[in-house]
Amino acid sequence: MFLAATALRQFWATSSPCFYLGSWCIEDPDSQRVQMLPSPWNDRSKVARAYQYLGETYEHNLALLAGFLNAVHQKNENVRYWRILIGPWLNYFLHVAYDRYIHLQAAFQMDPKLETIVLNPRSYKTPFDTLDFINRLLGDFYNLQLFSQILAAMGCAFPSKSYSEPLKKHFVPIGVIKYREAEESNLSHVPQVGFCEMDFSKEDIRAILAESAMEIPADLIKVEEKEDKNLRAAIKTIFRGDEFSSIFGELVSLNFPILYLEGYSHALKILKETIRKYPEVLISSTGWRFHEPMKFLAGEIQKGGGELFTVQHGGGYGMYRFHSLEHHESLIGDHFFVWGWAKPNTNLHNLPSPRLSMQMDSHSKKWLPTELKILYVPAGQPCYPVGFHSSPLGSQWEDYFEFQKNFFTRLPEYLRKRIEYRLTPFEYGQYQHKRLQKYFPDLLVDSSRPIYEAYHSADLVVIDYFGATAFLEAMTMNIPVIQFYDSRLWEAKLELESDLVMLRKAGILYHSPEDAARKTVEVIQNPKEWWGRQEVQKVRRDFIQQHALVSHDWAAQWRNACLDNTKTHC
Repeated sequence: MFLAATALRQFWATSSPCFYLGSWCIEDPDSQRVQMLPSPWNDRSKVARAYQYLGETYEHNLALLAGFLNAVHQKNENVRYWRILIGPWLNYFLHVAYDRYIHLQAAFQMDPKLETIVLNPRSYKTPFDTLDFINRLLGDFYNLQLFSQILAAMGCAFPSKSYSEPLKKHFVPIGVIKYREAEESNLSHVPQVGFCEMDFSKEDIRAILAESAMEIPADLIKVEEKEDKNLRAAIKTIFRGDEFSSIFGELVSLNFPILYLEGYSHALKILKETIRKYPEVLISSTGWRFHEPMKFLAGEIQKGGGELFTVQHGGGYGMYRFHSLEHHESLIGDHFFVWGWAKPNTNLHNLPSPRLSMQMDSHSKKWLPTELKILYVPAGQPCYPVGFHSSPLGSQWEDYFEFQKNFFTRLPEYLRKRIEYRLTPFEYGQYQHKRLQKYFPDLLVDSSRPIYEAYHSADLVVIDYFGATAFLEAMTMNIPVIQFYDSRLWEAKLELESDLVMLRKAGILYHSPEDAARKTVEVIQNPKEWWGRQEVQKVRRDFIQQHALVSHDWAAQWRNACLDNTKTHC
């Protein structure tokens, strides 16, 4: 039997049947009968154990890499410094490597005689930084590279082919770092506060604190350094332990981003030459993962006694049982601003979301039967797993698709024609909408207009996944909303259960597509009548208070938080 590891047909057998490693190998898995490896994560207790194992392994490996990088770069930085700089990459890479390793291990346990074709090592590509790694990870080529490298590290020898593929950039950071120079203002007693990649406009930042025009673009750090084979041979020797640890060492030597190894000194030099004076406080929501100049700056700020504020930027935070990047952001920040779920005696602080606050109770569409519209918001996730979170993994997205299909099947035709299926910004090769339209040709798929415009024209919003930012947006805008998801695949934090019970009692939340469709048919004749009921509105307000905190005076609260939580007080 031949093992097809990715969707690259050039690496499939032409004369023997294929055994597919996952649903990512096939554009439309339900269009043909295929032999496919059952997801190793179908037993979700294994996901919980993997998450714990990887959390412990991450901390161990971070300490090892911190020591190695300090020695190479002749530095003496603390672990927090390296957590800020390489932590996001290490987290993603560790999770990805383990998932690919377990998939291959499971496949060869089923059939030890599997054959395959691997990528020739001459075709390997080394990521430049974390963002470059993620962009590559979303495509077939880099996943083939990882599978090939793991097989080689496992001692397997297979025929190889050379191959090259242009990189598609799915994500491009657009944020800039801004901060007010204190001496340029009459507020000299206020600490310099820098904002980077916030969910704010310039006007929003001015509403919190005045700021200068200083900007640091995300592409500031451009270095072209060749890979140092000696350094890369040395880095793999620091990893010891079980079989996976040895394999992981091999993978790190081949995939450790150039920026943090060969390019580090040059990058740091560019930053210091560009920024002569650092803000005392740096605040960001989305910059901690991919904005490399900001991460370099953050490392320097914390060394000098400055403070870092991390900020929640979407759903899932405070909800997912498994969310390693939430944990990462809580560790790197002196203070972590969240939307209502902060616990006492921690570095978490409740602060309203500016974006949600500005849309609070803004839905005012009048219901007219002739203009009935349902906005359907699906999930968007890479078909190749990128981490162990409380969401479907890999081939489990097929179960999610079945949930979708069952929902639409239970709706009468006239309602399906009233649905606007909101295409996610990136479908990552899953082609959900095309597969749905094969069953429901009348389904309208659209993403041409801004999401808030789509919200305002909807009579009802339907969301089919847990931890959705869209759910928080609909709730705060006060739009009638129905949410459904498979609770076996989207694990909630245990302390969230009482809130979910209230959502279920109010008829907002369901765990079967059939029940969600039934509720949709029931309320669609007058969504606002159901939504406006006192008991439903109370549940909505209580949920917002705990998970989507909003306020009309959000700017004043932000200003006070920025000042009160800094070491320099007014």
